[in-house]
Amino acid sequence: MSFVISICTDFSRLAADFPELIDSDSGSIMRGRLKSWSGDYTWYNGNQSMKVLTGTDGLGAIAEKDYIIVTSYEEIFGYKRQLEIDDVPQFEEVTTVVPAYTPQVIVGYEDDLTKPIYVVERIVTETTRTVTDMDGIETVVEGRPIIEYVTTDVVDGYHKKPVYADGEEVPESTITEMVPVYEDVAGNPDMKALYDQVYPRTQVVDVEGNVHTPPKLFAVPGGASLWHLL
Repeated sequence: MSFVISICTDFSRLAADFPELIDSDSGSIMRGRLKSWSGDYTWYNGNQSMKVLTGTDGLGAIAEKDYIIVTSYEEIFGYKRQLEIDDVPQFEEVTTVVPAYTPQVIVGYEDDLTKPIYVVERIVTETTRTVTDMDGIETVVEGRPIIEYVTTDVVDGYHKKPVYADGEEVPESTITEMVPVYEDVAGNPDMKALYDQVYPRTQVVDVEGNVHTPPKLFAVPGGASLWHLL
């Protein structure tokens, strides 16, 4: 999935041109696409901001402004795509040799002396309670017993663990499969420069002197696949 990166290079102009879009009381869905409530997928740098979106819905009203740039991680960094020749996706045959190996099989079970099973005693404590009848006469009667289970230090046995031995050797095998052929698509240098300007990834030193470098991608929605980015 390709995610939309919305970059605003002049947030004060945006606020002046579209006050209804960022007014917290307006209820506009666009506010969530420009100025995040939680900040999870938003980056601020002075008068500039950048936000990761899952779609372009609603951006049309502002995308024509010269201070709004709509791009993507693919355009910024470049990406891998399956090679096509004359509109035909390309594949190549890849052969993998799996060496012979001897698997381990379970041949039985034995006591695991590191995992003892202790005797548990059931302790019943009888109780009484006092009841008062309609004439005000109190009577002591049997109450609900208190039942406790106490683990003692008496070993009653041990948990079992499997015993392994060599199984029958599996001979060497060959696996042949067709896999896609990929090509690199270069990113847009201008978009990369703008991205670095808004999100410079300056190292931060905490109070304990540890140096932290912000990640390459300022935000990644959960479950996003990034293997194809260069």
